[in-house]
Amino acid sequence: MSPIPGGRTECIVNIECEHPWLLVLLILAGLPFLYSSSTAVSYSWLELVPRDGMSRALGFTLRMIGAIAIASLVVALSGLQRGEQYVERVAEGAQMVIVLDRSRSMNDTFAGRTPTGGEESKAAAASRLLLNFVGRRPDNVYGVVEFTSSPIYVLPLTSKIKAIQAAIKAAGDKGLALTNIASPLVMAAEYFQRRAYRGARVIVLVSDGAAKIEEEVGNWLRDAFKDFNVRLYWIYIPSEDSLGIFAKVPYDELPVAGVPEQDLHRYFKSLGIPYTAYEAQNPAALRHAVADMDRLERWPLRTMEVVPREDISGYAYALSLAMILLLIAMKLLEVRVWR
Repeated sequence: MSPIPGGRTECIVNIECEHPWLLVLLILAGLPFLYSSSTAVSYSWLELVPRDGMSRALGFTLRMIGAIAIASLVVALSGLQRGEQYVERVAEGAQMVIVLDRSRSMNDTFAGRTPTGGEESKAAAASRLLLNFVGRRPDNVYGVVEFTSSPIYVLPLTSKIKAIQAAIKAAGDKGLALTNIASPLVMAAEYFQRRAYRGARVIVLVSDGAAKIEEEVGNWLRDAFKDFNVRLYWIYIPSEDSLGIFAKVPYDELPVAGVPEQDLHRYFKSLGIPYTAYEAQNPAALRHAVADMDRLERWPLRTMEVVPREDISGYAYALSLAMILLLIAMKLLEVRVWR
């Protein structure tokens, strides 16, 4: 297993055989030492023949080549394979659950209208920038949750980059329904439940809306985020008529329903965990938010990756063939003695 850039990889090779009973035939590898194909030559008196150490060494070598050819063929027939193994990776990154808004309003542009021509929707812009982020941070472990009125479990925590990119790319498609913030955050927090702590844990919420979190759910999230040692980022993409997260609104100008995004921001600040909010009014601001998150979340990260079993009998067949070809070549070079 080759090392991961910026970190290291540790694993133990586990060799198995699909048909181990065939290994009994390895005893046949001793046949070359019991039988010789050399041609016997008669001589009047053997004491006149000088000892030839090189010939003895060559003869032993040929027997060893024959034994290796038989042994490797038997091992190949037994179904040699590298068994399933767990690879521990140590790198710089974080365990990150990306929570993506798939509500209908994410289909609009940052100007609050339907995209036309070369314009980009908020969902497509967020998807594109997150794809760039994942490409720059291959050592992270990612999970993906999407949500509208209900949460959508998309991808468990994994380091499989292609699966992660496919999940994020799909979030750039058309969204449906309304925004419900609480339930996807609960699902994201549960990603870390009963999971060994191996590095920084991050939840990234990307949404263009907010909603009130009920007290019971809010208390559960507060306890879960603290217990799981979660760091929270909220990238808020405001709609055209939004008052925003940070703007101060005079009391006499407050809407009847209040300002949901500011209420949610205050709730997140009250959790007592590391929390950072960004207000991305345009693609440039969204790009800055993603870049800032990339700069901050760089911590030692230990992950375990399951490598599936792999058939490696081909190597044993190749070794056997090479030894047989070598024996054939040596046979063709044999000098025949005239009687």
